Amino acid sequence: MPSVTIDRIAAVHADVVEAVIRTTSSSPLPASEQDELLARSCAEACDLLQDWLADHWWEQTRPAHDRPVKDYVPTQKEFAKFLGPMLKDSLVRARQSGITIDDSLVDQAREKVAATARRFPRMGCDQLFDEARTRVTALQHEVCGLAAQFRPSAEPAAPAEAGRLGTWRRRARKALGKVSGVLLAMALAMTGASPHMVTRDAVAWEQAAAHAAEVITVHYLAYSAEPGVHVAPRAGPRVR
Repeated sequence: MPSVTIDRIAAVHADVVEAVIRTTSSSPLPASEQDELLARSCAEACDLLQDWLADHWWEQTRPAHDRPVKDYVPTQKEFAKFLGPMLKDSLVRARQSGITIDDSLVDQAREKVAATARRFPRMGCDQLFDEARTRVTALQHEVCGLAAQFRPSAEPAAPAEAGRLGTWRRRARKALGKVSGVLLAMALAMTGASPHMVTRDAVAWEQAAAHAAEVITVHYLAYSAEPGVHVAPRAGPRVR
């Protein structure tokens, strides 16, 4: 299996962003070139997400005990003191590899996992990890399917084919927009602090805090893969 590295994530993210930006309705780029950009990015995203889902990172970061997600959410004071700066340091490492992530992503990620913990106080970490994998898997299947559907043609498109391509193009842009967010979350995961570092620098926390950074990151992965839907237990309500 090809390795999932921060450099690979950065390269695919750059292609995805370029494809989304250059295929708007007002783009001067010929339709055939737009389609090739979208198809290539869908194929690259398909391969990367597939490898990421098979990566050992998921099981390494899953807390050993299925405690409620709320147990891993730091207070604002704890977050401001060390975990926030520690995660933001990881963004510097991501930028050094060519993927630019605004510092506000870390604050947004914490706010979203805290909101989920308040909304679903009994939601366990196993449910969160499973939900994240389910959402990223669904996105991977979507972009793989879109890449497989693309059929380049040297001939001008007939009206029916032009309509099909227009629909395909809109779906591809929407899916790649979600992929872009997921890749930023993946970069945060790849460059984030390890449980050892968190434990060493946060001795005042209980052992559960060793995985606080990972829980925040996994939650943001789930949110990014399906941004219009609350992260929730599968048996619970999922409000758009």
